[in-house]
Amino acid sequence: MWGLLAALLSKGGAMSIAAAFNLVLAVAIVCAFAGAWLRTWGSAYLGADVMRDTSMRSDGVVADGPYRTMRNPLYLGSWLNLLAMALLMPASGAVFAIVMLIGFQMRLILGEEAFLREKLGEPYAAYCAKVPRILPALRPQVAASGARPRWEQAALAEIFMWDRRCRSPCWAGGIRDAAASMRAGVAGRVAGGEGVCDGAGRKGCLVGRFTSHPSR
Repeated sequence: MWGLLAALLSKGGAMSIAAAFNLVLAVAIVCAFAGAWLRTWGSAYLGADVMRDTSMRSDGVVADGPYRTMRNPLYLGSWLNLLAMALLMPASGAVFAIVMLIGFQMRLILGEEAFLREKLGEPYAAYCAKVPRILPALRPQVAASGARPRWEQAALAEIFMWDRRCRSPCWAGGIRDAAASMRAGVAGRVAGGEGVCDGAGRKGCLVGRFTSHPSR
């Protein structure tokens, strides 16, 4: 999908294929780190005990940090990370992953909201009436309740997310090798030659580049 988007962006001649690859890569990196940060910010106000608990909790309405502008920052953060990874997938795989994950998590969101409405009653209903479910409001919609963020717990709760962003081959040195190979392949295709990674060979080139830098 990365190469397809870059080719589409460069098709009109507004930018070179190299600039298009760099633009798509920049968007992917921004989405990845924005998603990791948003999840960490939200986790700081929930606490590690809530993040580790596999059952639903109804301790009270959390109305601090990102929860003043949106009700589900953790899910939005996950979707941003998925978007970043989807840019590196084949188009069919990207669509499948996005539809499946968002569909599954929307079911979780609706189930959690029904549970919290039943347990917390009017305070949660009033919170839902003011704060958007997914897309954040431009300004806080509710007054802060005074909770303090627990950044150490949040960092531990989301350490896998940050580790994947910082140490994955797609976000470390391997991504530059892949970008160079893909640019060379598309450039060869545009020039009318075979290209080192043209057609089906482009996928093989990507696999070879990524697997040459195994994640730790």
